[in-house]
Amino acid sequence: YYYNYVLTTPFYGEDISVIDEGQPLENEEARPGYYKAKLGDILCEMTIEGGVAIHRYTFGSDGGRIAIDFSNNGLSKVFGEDYYSDVKEPEIDIVSNNEVVFSGEFSGVRLYFCVRAECESPNVKKIEKYKPIETESASDITSPLGVVFDFAGNSFLLRVGYSTISYEHARKEVENSSSSFESAAENAYEVWNQYLSAFKINTDDEELKQ
Repeated sequence: YYYNYVLTTPFYGEDISVIDEGQPLENEEARPGYYKAKLGDILCEMTIEGGVAIHRYTFGSDGGRIAIDFSNNGLSKVFGEDYYSDVKEPEIDIVSNNEVVFSGEFSGVRLYFCVRAECESPNVKKIEKYKPIETESASDITSPLGVVFDFAGNSFLLRVGYSTISYEHARKEVENSSSSFESAAENAYEVWNQYLSAFKINTDDEELKQ
């Protein structure tokens, strides 16, 4: 139920409502600290550095866009309202063409988010109910509430930080994440193995070893 926040969707075209249409994941691969899958011709990759999630999207053709729904609080709505609730007292602000901050009350807890895009010629707009809005911040939520990034080229990298303290803390987390995607993924795998190496299993039984 928890932690399904900052719902990020790569897509093409002007119709933002397509982000609510379920798409099949293909060619999934994963290891500790790394995940990838295809959505059509879009390669989606994820890793982590410290407390920051790093997304990388590689589009098969020009015209790709990224939508972020900050109002997502729970599992997919197809599971029913028992697994989903509204975000209360949302506030969203565009810091620059490549950075957005958001805060809201998620199941009784105030969370602060910072998302920063690394791409060519970024441009970001707020959206509410699949339409652009011009207000400085949102006082009442109408799902989905978030932003859409437009950019040049076929590659888009996103760093997502969050905090239970403040915007400044969330932004600091993002600023401290400076590694390349490859380096972050490699380090995450090494950290996993470092902690796991505390255990030694001596057996020739492969099933038992698993």
